[in-house]
Amino acid sequence: NLWRMKGKSCLDVLAVMKDQIIEAHAKDSRVINGEAKWFPLGEGDAEFAPSMNFLKDNNYSGWIHLENDYQLSPNYEEAIKKDLNTILQQT
Repeated sequence: NLWRMKGKSCLDVLAVMKDQIIEAHAKDSRVINGEAKWFPLGEGDAEFAPSMNFLKDNNYSGWIHLENDYQLSPNYEEAIKKDLNTILQQT
């Protein structure tokens, strides 16, 4: 989110840091009024799917942590299950 809020593309950051990535934190968001707002994985505009494809194409084999703001969801257990299924479909 830090790089995104500074106007950087997730893919550009991944390309520069790809040999140094030891874990990834999966989240998605949309920028609304200059602030990143949480969305389920694949439903935001944070380049989630292209980022997962980049990791896969570059043989990433480390941890992927789900890191969305689940406490904001009225049913956080279902939100976590949905994001886990999205991750599994992407990897």
